[in-house]
Amino acid sequence: MIYFRQTGLQRDRARFLGVDRFRYYGDLLRPELSNLHIFTAALGSRVLRASSVELLYHFYRQATPAPFLRDAQVTADPAGKSSLVGHEWDVVLGLEEWKHVEVELIGALFRAGRAFGSLSGNLAGGVFLKLRYNF
Repeated sequence: MIYFRQTGLQRDRARFLGVDRFRYYGDLLRPELSNLHIFTAALGSRVLRASSVELLYHFYRQATPAPFLRDAQVTADPAGKSSLVGHEWDVVLGLEEWKHVEVELIGALFRAGRAFGSLSGNLAGGVFLKLRYNF
């Protein structure tokens, strides 16, 4: 009998160094892992008793150039001629200083790579705010 056990990486949400859970494959691109290599570097620090700020960098490259990215949030498709998908930078601020309130603020910037052909070098950005009240 063969058993298969997931590693947990498919969930794409965890804490690195701070108080907040966030997408560790990138909050703006949010890619599926098929045919994709991702390098991520993170630097973070607690800034108050129960708050943190984290800076993340993601480098994306397709294993084999393809004219699509599965389940990515960026609507443009690659040209299928280059494997360099691009770079993303995220800043994650998590505030949990209050008994019933959690705040998450994320700023993200994606720069398209050569895989996007004429769109190479274009930027996409986003700001995401999550406010959670627990009783």
